[in-house]
Amino acid sequence: MLPVKNKILINKKLVIFTFFLSVLFLLNATYAGGIGAGPGEVRFEKVLKGGYAEKTIIVTNGYDVPVEITITLEGPFKDWIAFEFGKNFTISANSTFEFKSIIKPPEDIPIGIYNGSITLHSNPQTNESVATQFGTVIATGVKLLSFLEITGEQLLEYEVSSISINDAEVDYPIEFFISGNNKGNVRVSPQVHIDILDRDKTKILKSADFDCSEVLPTTTGTDKFNISSENLTEGQYWANVSVSIGGKVLKQKLLTFDILAKGALKKKGELIRIANKVWVNIGEVVKIDCIFKNTGELTTSAKFRGEIHLDDRIVGVLESDELDVPVGETVNLTTYFTPKEQGRYIVKGDVYYSKKITFPKESIINVQSIEAKPVFINIQDNLFYILIIVIIALLIVLLKYK
Repeated sequence: MLPVKNKILINKKLVIFTFFLSVLFLLNATYAGGIGAGPGEVRFEKVLKGGYAEKTIIVTNGYDVPVEITITLEGPFKDWIAFEFGKNFTISANSTFEFKSIIKPPEDIPIGIYNGSITLHSNPQTNESVATQFGTVIATGVKLLSFLEITGEQLLEYEVSSISINDAEVDYPIEFFISGNNKGNVRVSPQVHIDILDRDKTKILKSADFDCSEVLPTTTGTDKFNISSENLTEGQYWANVSVSIGGKVLKQKLLTFDILAKGALKKKGELIRIANKVWVNIGEVVKIDCIFKNTGELTTSAKFRGEIHLDDRIVGVLESDELDVPVGETVNLTTYFTPKEQGRYIVKGDVYYSKKITFPKESIINVQSIEAKPVFINIQDNLFYILIIVIIALLIVLLKYK
């Protein structure tokens, strides 16, 4: 039997050993996290032979570093599934990413039910050869069950979600907007009929027919139509709008609008902000979103133009695609930039719309080399290890005084 002093000495050594072991646990957990994805089952239901369907998958990156995602497929229909951004893409640190999974079964597939899986493999982007980066990142994967139902029954199910109209100035076109969801399994192209009525709704002044653009199964679509305001004087009018498919009226709506004097409607917009990642690495593609809102009373076309500065030098010129922005709507005018050197970059720019320019805005991009990446220990992610330390310490204390 050991003397008391020897027991105390052994217990002290155990405490010291446990302390260093716990520190190692914490260091190895520096990049604790993981990825999550949903829904748990990706279901393509009541799809026709040679048909089309799509579902949205949401992926969450819980790591403190960007994660490369690689998708693998299993099952009899793995060759018929495609993804909006391909089978390889990168998700930023601590962020959520959405993308579409699209299935196009062949014409000769038998009717029936098929099962498979979609697996998302994660590969966190770290450089373990660098002394300032501690810990080990374990690549993980999430498997989503997939389900495909092939049917021979055609389902025509289209839902009109909104019908709207804008006021117009004299001699300017009257704008109509039609939106809808294709909940069936066949492609549809709804037809629109519009009657323009006088203030008292007693006389039809104009009529027009339009075909909406084709809407694929499981997708949504929005169309804009213009009717000339020629021969319409200032005042109040009514529009009787009906949407139909194959002669069957799906929705009918009576709307009112005004024809105003020239110059009565304002064209106005605001560049709300320029949004981008603040910390990036050399060579990383940076998405720059310029958020523009149409605060006027007419639909407008908008385009972002800007410059990227580094140490009083212009190192990049930005120009987005031009987009139509309905009244009250907000859009992202997106551009991309790839920094080639380390430093603090300033993004400056404004939006051109309807022969006008918004007030300029700025944003910052801090570019660092991968080797200089700092290490952060997330206490919340390491609670499990802290709990282990507490338990071991309590056991040692109990053994000491037993």
